[in-house]
Amino acid sequence: MKIKNKMESYEKIIKLNLNRFPEEVFRRGENKKINKFVDENHVEFYAIRSKDVIGYKTKIKVPRDLILEEVENHDLFSISVSSYNYNKSLILIGDIRIDKNNGIWLLASKTDYPYKFTNATPEYNLDTKIFDKELNYVLGFDSIYKYIVEKNLIDIIVEFAVYNEPVGILNEPIIIFELRTDY
Repeated sequence: MKIKNKMESYEKIIKLNLNRFPEEVFRRGENKKINKFVDENHVEFYAIRSKDVIGYKTKIKVPRDLILEEVENHDLFSISVSSYNYNKSLILIGDIRIDKNNGIWLLASKTDYPYKFTNATPEYNLDTKIFDKELNYVLGFDSIYKYIVEKNLIDIIVEFAVYNEPVGILNEPIIIFELRTDY
């Protein structure tokens, strides 16, 4: 499986029926559609992700009344229910890659904010094998490992979150934010 950009990731997550928070892609000026999405998915906070700019810092705690202001400079973006609404249930959040030879790369933390590790040191930064005993001490690792194997997401960087309660559109304890192979 090859995923070349954020839009392909979004489409692949839907096609594979992976658990995710409600999310919809918009173009600049689609304010009526944005308001409809927000009305249908009423929560305290929303996340805004650029779908055309790699490296854009995702806004993960945008209140409803600031959404239109936050998106006015974007051409292609998504709005989703924010993981911040479920922060008290969070067990583990990060990026993981499991390769076909049982290699594990994990960059993760037990706390969601700040999640983007450019400004923070993750609690777990591992490049190891599945048999490494250190993985036994990473709460939530078994759950995300099982999910990735069951969904055949091997050799793909998976941006994920593990919760201690069911969340998302499929009402499961794991959310997939993004899949990456070639970007």
